[in-house]
Amino acid sequence: MKQRDGSVLGKKTILKSDHFPGCHNKRLANSLPVHGVAIPTTDGIRNVLKHIGAHTKGEQIRVLWINLREEPGINSVRVEQMEDRLKEDVLIEAARYGNKILVTDELPDGQMVDQWEPVSHDSVKTPLEVYKELTHHYLVDYERVPVTDEKSPKEQDFDILVHKISLANLRTEIVFNCQMGRGRTTTGMVIATLIYINRIGASVCTLVQLKYLLDMLDMLLNIYPTASGTKFTACNVDRTSVRQSLASDQYYRAVGDLIVNIVPTA
Repeated sequence: MKQRDGSVLGKKTILKSDHFPGCHNKRLANSLPVHGVAIPTTDGIRNVLKHIGAHTKGEQIRVLWINLREEPGINSVRVEQMEDRLKEDVLIEAARYGNKILVTDELPDGQMVDQWEPVSHDSVKTPLEVYKELTHHYLVDYERVPVTDEKSPKEQDFDILVHKISLANLRTEIVFNCQMGRGRTTTGMVIATLIYINRIGASVCTLVQLKYLLDMLDMLLNIYPTASGTKFTACNVDRTSVRQSLASDQYYRAVGDLIVNIVPTA
């Protein structure tokens, strides 16, 4: 590691393995076109796309996949530029050591263990490259919207997601991922569900769909208990009255108010 001299994989840096085998923490909703997962492997992405029916020779359902992972303080363009440079650094370093790269893995007890992983030019891909290749066989569009982990999302994060989701066809299935498939992914799922209900009209939604939305809102406020800002404040205040009105005619009106307060541009 002391001899590393790449532009991203530089001196005293490690290449940490943090992916999960396949695709963990899957929340593939049956009642809504909104889904969430942890960071997936390429095979995991394929399995999710097959499950949804996005294969070009299958049901031909289009998928919008939104990756919410971020390096602190940088936008999607810089993130993808850094990933391109990291790929170059990995291949250059691997060429020095018999097509192997030193990867650091974290054990359940927190211990860090180094191990050599064989790599080739074909096996090292950026996320953007992976999804571009998948478009040859699946109807999938890929977007990168970096959202900071462990913090309540910024207003601009909401606005960017609202814009990209609103442009999708109403029949498009939307999949979100971050690292663990928890905070940022749930944030995206809530926004997408609110937009979907707003577009089709709360009055035609089933109680199952609307209850699913409220369950996600509960989860979101548990993740960000001290969240501030108008959108989250509205979420925190209105969800109680909405849930209390679950079986009444006022329920749909309350959901409509929730949508206006949280995603006013939808």
